[in-house]
Amino acid sequence: MKSLFESPFFGKITRVADFFLVSLLFLLTSLPVITVFLSMTAAYYTMAKMLRYDAGTSVAGCYFKAFKENWKQGLLFGVLSVLAGIILYTFVDVANAVGWHTFYSKFYLVLTVVYGTVVLGVLLNLAAIVSRFRVSALGAVKLAWQFLKQKPLRLLTYVITLIGVILISYILPPLTLVLPGGYFFSFTYYAEPLLQEYIEEHFPPEEIPGWMRENPETEEG
Repeated sequence: MKSLFESPFFGKITRVADFFLVSLLFLLTSLPVITVFLSMTAAYYTMAKMLRYDAGTSVAGCYFKAFKENWKQGLLFGVLSVLAGIILYTFVDVANAVGWHTFYSKFYLVLTVVYGTVVLGVLLNLAAIVSRFRVSALGAVKLAWQFLKQKPLRLLTYVITLIGVILISYILPPLTLVLPGGYFFSFTYYAEPLLQEYIEEHFPPEEIPGWMRENPETEEG
């Protein structure tokens, strides 16, 4: 007879608690703004290792391990993300300045949507890549672009979902205590197959940590 702690119900409660803790850590470490990308890498790493692979022992320990190990590239891409956001705001500001009824405003709005979608897609891929590999910044960007081209429509659904998560969190702030963790856990179902394929092609088995060699089910559910 299974104990209460081994029951499916308790397992779901534990998972929600993990979502809560990762979300809380994500929010706290993102407060300086330029650390948002670094927080993304830590949240992704924690959700992949702790929940998808069931390989870690401490959510907080896993999170801050990734935060500490990736801080250089994390801050670099964080600053670039802020600059990308400023450019995005500039497009909207220009569209507003020329008048929403004009052709130029519509052009800038389309440009904003395309540019914003690509930037978010690349950043999501980068978060997964930086959390897992020790590569140069340029190498990480190239790999992120490669991943984007492999499954663009699947990635697009996660970009749209991310925008939805941001909007819902703005409307219902209490949900920010679970949505970030839940989102990054869901994102592992897109990124992990791509990361595993890259690992198998470029790394000898003896150099891959045991938990990274595991291959859990790739179907979401």
